[in-house]
Amino acid sequence: MFFQAILLFFGTGGFVFFSVTASAASREVFAAGAATPASRSPDSAPSPYPILRLGNGWFFASGDDPAWKYSPPDSVAPLAIGTPWEVQGYKSLDGWGWYFRRFKTPDELPADSVLFLFLGEIDDADETYLDGELLGQTGSFPPRFRSAWNKWRIYAVPRALFFSKKEHLLAVRVYDNSGKGGMLAGIPGVFTKVSLELFMKNLHAARRTFHQLPLANGLVSAKLNLETRRFDSFRNHIYSRYDPFTPTRDFLDGLWLAFDSSPEPPQITGAAYETGSGIVQYQISSPLGPLQAYAFTPQSRRDRALVLLYRVDSGLPPGAHFRLSLDGSNFTTWEGRDTIFVRRDPWTGDYLSFRILSSSGTLTAEPEGNALRLRRGSDAERYFGLALIWSRDGAALSPLPAPENLLFGERMFWRRFQETARRPDFRSPDEAAVFRQSLALLKMAQCREEGSPYGQIVASLPPGRWNICWIRDASYAIDGLVYAGKFAEARAALQFFLRADFGRYQRFLLDGKDYGIGKPYQISVCRYYGNGTEESDGGTDPNIELDGFGLFLWALDRYVSESGDEVLLDRYGDRIFSQVADVLLDLIDPELDILRPGSGPWERHLKKRGVNGARRFSYSSATAYRGLRGAEDLARRAGRLEKARRYAAAARRLRWGFRKHFLDSKGFVRGSYEDTVLPKSVDASAVEAVNFSVVDDSTARKTLEAFDRYLKMPYTIGYRRNNDGSDYDEQEWVVVDLRIAAALAKLGETERSERLLRWVTRQAAANHLLIAELYSSENASYAGAVPMCGFGPGAYISALFMRDSARSDPGLSLLLQEEPSDKTNPRNLR
Repeated sequence: MFFQAILLFFGTGGFVFFSVTASAASREVFAAGAATPASRSPDSAPSPYPILRLGNGWFFASGDDPAWKYSPPDSVAPLAIGTPWEVQGYKSLDGWGWYFRRFKTPDELPADSVLFLFLGEIDDADETYLDGELLGQTGSFPPRFRSAWNKWRIYAVPRALFFSKKEHLLAVRVYDNSGKGGMLAGIPGVFTKVSLELFMKNLHAARRTFHQLPLANGLVSAKLNLETRRFDSFRNHIYSRYDPFTPTRDFLDGLWLAFDSSPEPPQITGAAYETGSGIVQYQISSPLGPLQAYAFTPQSRRDRALVLLYRVDSGLPPGAHFRLSLDGSNFTTWEGRDTIFVRRDPWTGDYLSFRILSSSGTLTAEPEGNALRLRRGSDAERYFGLALIWSRDGAALSPLPAPENLLFGERMFWRRFQETARRPDFRSPDEAAVFRQSLALLKMAQCREEGSPYGQIVASLPPGRWNICWIRDASYAIDGLVYAGKFAEARAALQFFLRADFGRYQRFLLDGKDYGIGKPYQISVCRYYGNGTEESDGGTDPNIELDGFGLFLWALDRYVSESGDEVLLDRYGDRIFSQVADVLLDLIDPELDILRPGSGPWERHLKKRGVNGARRFSYSSATAYRGLRGAEDLARRAGRLEKARRYAAAARRLRWGFRKHFLDSKGFVRGSYEDTVLPKSVDASAVEAVNFSVVDDSTARKTLEAFDRYLKMPYTIGYRRNNDGSDYDEQEWVVVDLRIAAALAKLGETERSERLLRWVTRQAAANHLLIAELYSSENASYAGAVPMCGFGPGAYISALFMRDSARSDPGLSLLLQEEPSDKTNPRNLR
């Protein structure tokens, strides 16, 4: 449709141009795909499609002179495109500037080529000239200024002008009214009709950039590395540390099935999850041809095991043996015989058991160096394999069934798990697959160890580094589980927080200021060790985050209102109200009616160091508002009406204070009370003020417009989290994309919401149905921790359900019907 529109306009003759709105489908022209730039230097873009690349070599002059369309002034200086001119030496420039690029006509072009110039996004308005001739204009200059900052520039180039001489001058006259200015997004170039069509198609495509398949069952984790073609991780817990002194151990450097004819790891093809499960299926090469293989960590059993199975049709391949490389030199040599072998670490008490599996039960093995050589069993063998099991101090292990029964039991577990889930209305098969795998991943990431670790959901599974339970990430995971009707899992996660070891930061003095919570409290100020002990990440300068209290109450209220289960409320009611909800009341600044300073959603610690430092974050107050509305509902259910009235009054105070102190003069929600100057004042975490109904629709729309203007990624339709400037901040944040998609759906902007969801879905579908923490700002490859859990699958599942506005947050919608007028000062209601 987009390209047909270009041809239609071109067919009218003359100096014709076509520009497209960034909110239209063609705004995805730089949705990262196979031709996305490999670096911020546009000339290094790997796309083969432009016939003439115009990325580097631009010059710039501030000011305005119509004669510059013929010849640039002597004052020109080099300037990079893709970056605002404000950060390249023109800090206070609001007004006029000209970009210049000289180029030569290519020697060879098809005789009938129809040519187009692509310039990308220009903020705010432009006129574009080739050798002094106007190619097109987008937006309007003063005195009738009209911004077109969110439109791509695609201008038709007359062949007669293009071939009139060998050397040309391209001049782009730009007017910037305020904020960022210049040529901000896109890789300029000249295209033929065919090359532009290919350019548009290929830059929509996601691609595989992550090559590992994680496995976990809530007890252990492992992963298959497709680049090294081996299993190179086996960890005895899914969390990174049991307590401050006991890190989780990764035992495995490498494990694979090898053959005498080729001892190196065999080629792997077709590796993928059986959709909606923790089972990986793949094929490996063998002397007898391809072998179908399966790997999983059993959810249907309580074994701390990694199971590798192989299906055979013509007997065991000759020379088959399992090769092993363990991490650590303290392990003993092989102990055992026939089908059960042990390697142990006498220093730590870790036992690794290796069990040979076969359909007939007659297959055995013999140790040989760092290998287990298989001895042929029955000729009727259908499956064989190996189970690697961790235990402590030689604890007794349960017997394992035949391999085909083990695989069948695992498949049945996942089938039942998926069949009992609620499902949204899917828009595509890919969306259904990503949803199912996201739900499975949340199950894989939930701890099943008995005692205090039980129920916690880690923020990411290995190889992602965030194998830690955060209240923030877990709350988004719980919300996704509740939407999907997985109430048992949601309840276990909530109960973990209610049983955890808490309260280490009632007081915390730093530079003479007390950042402590001030009273006994239940929810961690940051995160947890595996045993449920509070941990705050920072030693003498910790993270003391205040949003966890509200997030927990939101998650609990969502669970109770959707499931109807009030057992947690009955059992832990005193703790919920006195050590969570009442704590929030005391965290409200009595003068400002917003939450007091804390480390915030991006964990800025407490001291001012660069972008770090405690502030009054709008996210914390938004989550507190939603939490207190949830506490109001929970208190009513528990018959504690006086508490319900107190929570309702406090929520109204917060909402009033929020609107008074967090709204910028331009009408959007700022990231914090302290950050008042653009663009630093724009922070994507403010999206929760929209999702949690803290602000009205007008403010919500202005907030999303500010995100579009100041946080949009240059080459995709996604967003970074803020403008603080660190490399971490500057990446595309997938949870931000998903929560903005939810907010857009809430405001009825279905098309834009769908495009963001399609982008995340396409990326996940290309990357084993897993969701990353970040997409690289360079080329949208998977970055950060992969796979994420709450900030990935949890937020993804919620966003799919929130497309249906009737299911956005029904409990909150009912409470909001009872709100007094926004013009009422809630202080007068106390």
